[in-house]
Amino acid sequence: MIPLIVSILCSLLIIVSILVFPKVKIFKKSIDTYWVIALFFAIILIVFKQINFKEIFEILTSKDSINPIKIILLFLSMTLLSIYLDKVGLFRYLANITVKKFNKSQYVLFIALYFLISILTVFTSNDVIILTFTPFICYFCKHAGINPIPYLIGEFFAANTLSISLIIGNPTNIYIASIMNITFIEYLSFMFIIGITLCLALFFILLFVFRNKLKEPMNISDTDVKIESKALLIVGVIHLSFATIFMAIANYIDIELYLISLSAAISLSIISTVYHLIRKQKDVLLKETYKNLPYAFIPFLTSMVIIIGSLRNSGIMNDIALILAKNDSVLLYSTSSFLLGNVMNNIPMSIFYSELLRINSTIITTKHIYATIVSSNLCALFTPLGSLAGMMFLGLLKNQNINFKFKNFMKYCYVSIILLFIAYFIIMIK
Repeated sequence: MIPLIVSILCSLLIIVSILVFPKVKIFKKSIDTYWVIALFFAIILIVFKQINFKEIFEILTSKDSINPIKIILLFLSMTLLSIYLDKVGLFRYLANITVKKFNKSQYVLFIALYFLISILTVFTSNDVIILTFTPFICYFCKHAGINPIPYLIGEFFAANTLSISLIIGNPTNIYIASIMNITFIEYLSFMFIIGITLCLALFFILLFVFRNKLKEPMNISDTDVKIESKALLIVGVIHLSFATIFMAIANYIDIELYLISLSAAISLSIISTVYHLIRKQKDVLLKETYKNLPYAFIPFLTSMVIIIGSLRNSGIMNDIALILAKNDSVLLYSTSSFLLGNVMNNIPMSIFYSELLRINSTIITTKHIYATIVSSNLCALFTPLGSLAGMMFLGLLKNQNINFKFKNFMKYCYVSIILLFIAYFIIMIK
């Protein structure tokens, strides 16, 4: 029972920490508490011999797709490419052009920003989009004297809906798809139409929900956002484009996804360094990019893998898998993973359900897998606890003096349920 008790306590404490004390200061440095809690409980399981170092080493060095190091490298290297483009100024530049071009009507502006964010999310990451666009939206809404909530909800919901479309759109996609040996193209061929459909459905839902707020007049002042270096912008776009293209054909050229993204990240880092050395400048851009990488993902994912490993050793995972197998319903996988994602956060949930899917691999279909992946994305829209991006989003709004709290977010939770059942319907007819 030790692994079960520890995993429950870990999930509960992570929720409490996110709500009450998301950060702590150690030696004047602010640290996220969620990964510290996960690491603490992982160490407890090691101390109580629920999992040993040999088993952990085997997990970390396994040659198959469940190797967490490969997943970490894939996520961090793709995030590096996105953050680099953000630091160059690409996203702010595109957003600024959009605002200046479509500033006659809130309806037109909302539509333009919604689809810009949706498109960018497909090729970058939902977390990067939220980090980039949230301060920008707060800024232009303040100067235009308009309510920022429609745009903020549109941004957050779009980013966590279109993230379904590509395997690289969300760490949960990467983890579940990798463990179930789903290739980039297989994933794309099944999920892209679901992502597009949900994007359009969400658009019309939000347009209806905010119809009165979007009728209000606006007066956006003229501002300029400059690209720091057009040469480095081109280099960054080329690297992201090539990484995406090679990932699409990775299965045909027999190269693992993490090697492609890691090669692109290393190449971009070298070119950026050489460029600044030639110009006799400090590479502040690359330094800021590495500084802003989500390093907390490393101990968090590793700790959760250890916790799930201990549950597997105890036999509890087999018992839960057996319960799911007795009622082999796609809807059960979809709804249970959706709800559990809001109890233990979508990343731990994805690790947990990946193991269940693997145990039941002989009796489940691809529909069960994709339904779980959809839930891992959409659970972020039910409560802010559903994803780290949700709490990051509320933190950004607090810093911008926007009065939008947990209870305000919950006013729109029904939208995620509508999208979940639309996705379920599409999955069942495919």
